[in-house]
Amino acid sequence: MTPADPRMFAADGALPSAGTTLIQASAGTGKTYALASLTVRYVAERDIPISKILLVTFTRAATAELKDRIRKRLIEAANHVGELLAGAEADSVDDPLLEVIGRGTSAELDERHDRLRRAIRDFDTAAISTIHGFCSQVRSSMGVLSTDDIDAVPAESEGELIREVCSDLLFRQLDQNVEGSHVGRGLPKLIEVVRKARTLCDCSIQAESGKAEDLADVELVKAAVGEIDDRLARTGGLSYNSLLSSVRRALLADPELATQLRSLYHIALIDEFQDTDSVQWDIFRTVFGDGGHGSTLILVGDPKQAIYSFRGGDVYTYLEAMEQAQV
Repeated sequence: MTPADPRMFAADGALPSAGTTLIQASAGTGKTYALASLTVRYVAERDIPISKILLVTFTRAATAELKDRIRKRLIEAANHVGELLAGAEADSVDDPLLEVIGRGTSAELDERHDRLRRAIRDFDTAAISTIHGFCSQVRSSMGVLSTDDIDAVPAESEGELIREVCSDLLFRQLDQNVEGSHVGRGLPKLIEVVRKARTLCDCSIQAESGKAEDLADVELVKAAVGEIDDRLARTGGLSYNSLLSSVRRALLADPELATQLRSLYHIALIDEFQDTDSVQWDIFRTVFGDGGHGSTLILVGDPKQAIYSFRGGDVYTYLEAMEQAQV
């Protein structure tokens, strides 16, 4: 498939079908508007139960806002279709979503009205969560498929743990009079490198220069990464990065797990995709990205923000998704 530029979202445009679609939406309310509109239309026009639509965003606040917006739009759409069935004028609304929902015969509108009302009634079954909430759900269903401790509790953040481990290792070097460039550069630089290393999968940390001081740096970073895992294991904890990595490993190791997830969700919509890193992208495309399985993956993001690497995302992941996406 040839690369496709992300299309601008239009509430009354064609609904994406099976496969991967990348939609551009602006910052602010644009992405939430797009996600809510798509959800309402899939429910009303395609008869997809609200429980079969997975919506993933990045923060709890965004999750709460998305839930509230989708429920309100479902109610607005149901009320609008109900008014049309009661004889209201079809051109009396200035809302692209309601306008497209209101197109159709009386029989089609009657079906859409029933579907929307059912979605409102069953809204508590809607799968709207953060990426980590979704992965926690996946991980709890992995059972014997995982070599990790299923009972480990995901930590809110491993930022403080990274700082503690890096501090301990640097002080140990100073105490032992170990020469190393990171001792000279200081704690902030080591924390920055270790934090980045914690987001990598299937990658080895190397010093391309071959210089002794750079090789010492690499060993220090490797030691920090290993010590973080050891401390989490001893306390029964699990970092968010480790949570994502464990789900990714399980999905790549056992295709049956992806099949089970596809049976739960017909459509997956990913919010703020420009902030997605390679591990998260591997999870989504492994489960939903292949149109041959009949699943639909919709990525909603702002490509202008991808270059800023906010929340660990990177522009290369965004470009890779663009390669796979279809118009």
